[in-house]
Amino acid sequence: MSLIAAIRVDICCRRAATEALAPMRELLDRHSVPATWCVATGPDRSGLALSNALLEPGFSRRMLRVNPLRTYGLRSLVAGTLLPAETIFSADVAKALIEMGAAGHEVALHGHDHRAWQNRIGRWPNERIAADLEASRAAIDSAGIEARGSAAPAWRATELSVEALSGLGLLWASDLRAREPLRLVNSGGKQQGPPQIPVNLPTCDELIAWPDVGSADRASTLAGMVRTLVSLPPPIPPLIYCAHPEVDALIDSRPLQRFVELLRAEGGRFATLGEIAVGLTDRLPLRRLKRARCRGRGGWVATDGSELPWLQHFGGELG
Repeated sequence: MSLIAAIRVDICCRRAATEALAPMRELLDRHSVPATWCVATGPDRSGLALSNALLEPGFSRRMLRVNPLRTYGLRSLVAGTLLPAETIFSADVAKALIEMGAAGHEVALHGHDHRAWQNRIGRWPNERIAADLEASRAAIDSAGIEARGSAAPAWRATELSVEALSGLGLLWASDLRAREPLRLVNSGGKQQGPPQIPVNLPTCDELIAWPDVGSADRASTLAGMVRTLVSLPPPIPPLIYCAHPEVDALIDSRPLQRFVELLRAEGGRFATLGEIAVGLTDRLPLRRLKRARCRGRGGWVATDGSELPWLQHFGGELG
C-alpha cells in the first residue's frame, strides 16, 4: 500500500477567511498539494474564546503561548462580544472556494456557528445539532458548492452529532483525533455516520503551545511524529495534518512545509479526504466514541481511544 497523506484546512474565523486565505492557497499551490477546505459558514464569535480561558483547563495557558492578538487579530478577538460577529462564509470566500474546487481542492462542512458548537455541543439536543448542520449545508449548497464531507468544529463530537450526519448523504467525516480511519458505533453496536478519517498529527497552533518546543523546533517535532506513524506495521494509516490559515500561512509555515517534504521523500502522495474516502475498505475497525485531552489544546477532543503521544485519555465512553 502506498503512503498517502492529506492536508485539511480549517476556516474557523474571519481572519482565516480573509487575510490568510490567499496566502494559504499560495503555500499549497507552491508545493502542488490539493487540500480539503473545511469552512464554518456562520458568525465569527472568536471573542467568546476569552471566556474559555476561565472555563476550560489548559485554555488560558494555550492562549498565552499562542499570542492571540498576533494570531487572530484584534477584530477577531472581540468579535461577538465588543463588536458584532461577522459572517465567515461571505460571497468572496465562496468565490475563492469555487475556484479552488475547480483546481482540484475539496470543500467540506465545518459547522455553522463554530464557537457555539465548540462551547455547547455536549449539551445540545438533536434538534439544535440538526439545525446547525442544516444551516451549514444550506450555505454551501446556495453557493453552488458540493460538500461530500464534514469536520466537527474543534474535534468535538457526540453520539448525537455523529448520528445527525447520517441523514446528510456524506462520503466521510473527520470528527476525531485518532490513529486510523474507522467506523463509529453507538452504545447498542449500531454504526453511526459515514466513515471517519481522523487527524492523526498535531497542529501548528498546538505545537506553538507546547512549552518544551521552541519556534525553531516545531518542524522537526512534527517530522518526528510523522516518522513514528510511518514506522508502524503496515498498513500505514493515511497521514492527516490539519492547518489553520491564520497560523500555518501567517505565523509559521515551516511545520506544514516540512511535512510535505518528508512525505514526498518517503515516496508518498497527497490527496483530498474525499479521494481517501473513496479508497477505504468496507472492513474498517468499529470503535466507540471517547474523549481525550489534546496537548496544546484547551478542553476535550473526540477520539476512539487511540494511543497517540499527545493525547491523554479520559475514562469511559462518550454518549
